[in-house]
Amino acid sequence: MHFLRNAAYYVAFNAAPMQRRQEQFWLTLNGNFIDICLLEWCKLFGDLTAVHHWSRSVTDANAFCTRLYDAIGVNAQEFETYRRDIRRYRDKFVAHLDGLNDIQIPGMYGPTADDANPFASSQKV
Repeated sequence: MHFLRNAAYYVAFNAAPMQRRQEQFWLTLNGNFIDICLLEWCKLFGDLTAVHHWSRSVTDANAFCTRLYDAIGVNAQEFETYRRDIRRYRDKFVAHLDGLNDIQIPGMYGPTADDANPFASSQKV
């Protein structure tokens, strides 16, 4: 999953030595990692009717949701709020830049990208 790879790059950057993290090239690169991560995340979770929505790839949607919510420590309502926050970030800042100079990047729920990958890859498709 592309969003996991970019999430891992974002996390790795933030663990890098401070000197590197202050140079403009690296700051821009890191911003691109989180933007692409959330853009790719939206392909899977953002639009409930999208071609790449996760529900088109699993055999038991209810079991998937239960395991997902348990893995990241939220309930369905909290996840829906989070989904809307990420879509807003994508729509208002990444995809269109609706006159905004600054926007809060939505927090990342749950496990790190390394922890999430076994969950994602263990799902029946």
